[in-house]
Amino acid sequence: MINTKRLRLVALFIGLLSISTLAQTSENHNSPSIEGSWSASVTIDQGPTILALVTYGAGGGLTESDILFPPSQVSPGHGNWSAKRRTISNTIVKLNFDPQGQFVGTIKVREQVVLSHDGSEYTGRGKAEIFDPQGNLLVAINYTTHGRRIGVQQL
Repeated sequence: MINTKRLRLVALFIGLLSISTLAQTSENHNSPSIEGSWSASVTIDQGPTILALVTYGAGGGLTESDILFPPSQVSPGHGNWSAKRRTISNTIVKLNFDPQGQFVGTIKVREQVVLSHDGSEYTGRGKAEIFDPQGNLLVAINYTTHGRRIGVQQL
């Protein structure tokens, strides 16, 4: 014999779970997403402004390139991102080389940005840390950043 009270509780639980999932999905669809490619400026505290290109992939992957060092001296950055509403946190790692091509360490970049309400821009702060090959911190650089979404332009 089926316990109708237990069956009702299971049905109620499944119904509440479905409503919760729909609410989360609806919230995500109403919020702009960081996913896509961006043109960014990075202004080092009391220093120069550097141009960068950043791509936030679906699922949390991230690639970045900038002009801080000559391209032969630093690899593109690879990392991950996570979002809580319009606030995005990311971590990027780059390989660093000397002019002769010898590995001299890594650069780790940590950043937090806030996406504009329409999803076309972001602003935030970050820290770049330069490490030697053994992982010892050599220098830390604080900066602000501003990004603009790279949109599709018709011919």
